[in-house]
Amino acid sequence: MKTKKQMKNLHHGVPQSFDTKKLSSSVFPKPFSERPPSVVKFLILILALAFISCGGGNDSDTTKTVTSITITPPTKTTYNIGDTLDLTGIVVTATYSDSTTETVSVNAANVSGFDSSTAGSKTLTVTYQGKTATFTVTVQALKTVTFNSNGGSEVTSQTVAQGGKASKPADPEKAGYESV
Repeated sequence: MKTKKQMKNLHHGVPQSFDTKKLSSSVFPKPFSERPPSVVKFLILILALAFISCGGGNDSDTTKTVTSITITPPTKTTYNIGDTLDLTGIVVTATYSDSTTETVSVNAANVSGFDSSTAGSKTLTVTYQGKTATFTVTVQALKTVTFNSNGGSEVTSQTVAQGGKASKPADPEKAGYESV
């Protein structure tokens, strides 16, 4: 049982002041492994309470957030009218508030601005956790190439990208003429 004077110096069971020399020589005179189990349990309890009271284990204040993203564009950046978006090869890197980076996955739902119904340069925007970055693709017009067989059999037309080349069609046939 503690005296009133001893109780007065305690606050919720913890001394308000103490002599550190006495503490180190009386509480820590031996290595940890040689201390009585009750002292070891007490020290573990004190460390656990200090850990919890300092917010240990609760990282809600240190949750990292995305501060920016960067993009390496996908492999395919040239499309024909009517093509669908192909994100093969795209690399999106997120930078977090703790300065770490991570490659993140994105899909077509994360990309806006793609329209292959008209030709021209298109700026696409990738959005990840509220941050955006852009890249550009080109949609090229298609041209239909027709062939004049001068009265011979019909030669099938070909659709090619503007500036592209048609492939050699099959030779037409015409009565009285021979293909060479």
